[in-house]
Amino acid sequence: MSPLIAYAENLVTHPALPDIFLYAWLEGIMKAKLDFLKNVPDWHELTEWPAGRIFCDIGEYRWHLRGHNQLHTVIILDDENQLPDAVNWQGKLRMESEKEDIEEMILWGDWIDPARDPESNPDGEPCFFANEVPVVHHYPFTLTPAQLNKASEQGKTPRLVIRRYRHHEKGEFVRCVGLTMKEGVQL
Repeated sequence: MSPLIAYAENLVTHPALPDIFLYAWLEGIMKAKLDFLKNVPDWHELTEWPAGRIFCDIGEYRWHLRGHNQLHTVIILDDENQLPDAVNWQGKLRMESEKEDIEEMILWGDWIDPARDPESNPDGEPCFFANEVPVVHHYPFTLTPAQLNKASEQGKTPRLVIRRYRHHEKGEFVRCVGLTMKEGVQL
């Protein structure tokens, strides 16, 4: 595998992208969202989501709206053949096939039991509440209420799977890969 990282600046809209991405991590003014991409059809609206990333197991596209409504974008793909041609990518970096690490970041919070708190979790979805960010987070898992209860009983927590790429001259690049649930230590 020879991953490719490319960037483009001064765009006014998102480029046409391959239809491979599964998740969205969106950042707006005083709000954030982590969900399945199909559940956020407005992800490309820059006034709503001036920063974010969409990702899957083989790539990630991220963006940040800068001053004068200029979009800065980065795409990291495990398969360079998925790189959209319609964009003038100002820089491309092929990563050597050096060591790559897959790790997991714990997503903090406590399960919201729909039986005990139906107002916060009326649909029995995999919801967490974190004191640091006092809102209910809906993590994009396809769990039934029974599976959610079992995961909660087993002490499982959501994890964001990340992949680290190292380049001997340019340094380290990190991208999101997906989500998983694992038994973890409650701190």
